[in-house]
Amino acid sequence: MEKVMVPKLRFPEFGNEWETIKFKDFCFFQRGFDLTEKNRKEGEVPVISSSGIAYWHNIAKVEGPGIVTGRKGIVGKVFYTEGDFWPHDTTLWVKDYYSNSLKYVYQFLLRFDLKKYDASTSVPTLNRNNIHGIKIQIPSLPEQQKIATFLGKVDEKISALEEKKRLLEQYKKGVMQQLFSQQIRFKDEDGNDFPAWEEKKIKDVGKVVTGNTPSTKNQEYYNGDYFFVSPFDIGSKRFILKTKTTLTKQGFSKGRIIPKDSVLFVCIGSTIGKVGQASRDCITNQQINSVISHVDSSPHYLFFLLEKNALKIKKLAGEQAVPLINKTDFENIKLPFPTLPEQQKIASFLSAIDDKIAGVGEQLAQSRAFKKGLLQGMFV
Repeated sequence: MEKVMVPKLRFPEFGNEWETIKFKDFCFFQRGFDLTEKNRKEGEVPVISSSGIAYWHNIAKVEGPGIVTGRKGIVGKVFYTEGDFWPHDTTLWVKDYYSNSLKYVYQFLLRFDLKKYDASTSVPTLNRNNIHGIKIQIPSLPEQQKIATFLGKVDEKISALEEKKRLLEQYKKGVMQQLFSQQIRFKDEDGNDFPAWEEKKIKDVGKVVTGNTPSTKNQEYYNGDYFFVSPFDIGSKRFILKTKTTLTKQGFSKGRIIPKDSVLFVCIGSTIGKVGQASRDCITNQQINSVISHVDSSPHYLFFLLEKNALKIKKLAGEQAVPLINKTDFENIKLPFPTLPEQQKIASFLSAIDDKIAGVGEQLAQSRAFKKGLLQGMFV
């Protein structure tokens, strides 16, 4: 089958087929330079490793702008830098791009998927000799520049959304600090001060339940419509909307049922301190302690309170092979609680910020998916 020499998505003013050349004649990779800790000197030059900027140095090895990709450890991540830089020994950098558009080369490499040329069986390693001989298709310089400019504008939108999300998260963190230290207080519906806060144990505001796992030997328990939550399912989003493992009605009946809105806190293992909230009735595994709030306590307030104090609580696990906070220690943790109406006001305020963060996150996900589609469609 003859290879298609034009992309699916194209600007109308271009109609000629793309040229086939070897990769090394499009952009030539050079191995980066070692920099020992002894020779580092603080400065303003980024030292770019296989995972991005590792630290800053006072001398540049390469004049910017430039492109760097991971050679060893983390393979294939591509970085663009405007200023002078030091490409670390764990990277490859584009030494020559032969009068091609540098920003087009960058977009090309983002789409090219260098990871699949990993030449190692142990530590991931990218050998430039395995890439330089590959035949690729490239457009004329004017078309390269048009593509790079268009994709650059999409990148600008993505960067703006990333910054907006970062600032909202920073704002939320600052507001939480002020709310839970009582530097900011709400008023009641009549404009009066709420009563003073009290320190209470977690067990005083809700029932603490440690999860359990239905027998994995009985396949009739699994692959149903009911949620079985493990630490894997508790991520960056507050509410757990899906789980990797699901249960049948029969399997669900074998667990300790955790009602909707209960707060889930990981108390065992490497992800200790992760906190989430149930979007529906569920059961959890034994690594999770769930708090089923009493009627005079807001589960939504408790979520934000535990989110704010997660790192402090995590320290209770101490230094051991498998970090562990036992149920007794967890339920006896003392935290500050206002009256229920003020809890509800705090939770509503923070939930509104979370909704804004989630909204920007959704826009960001859509923009990234749009960019991915463009990379697939605008290149041969």
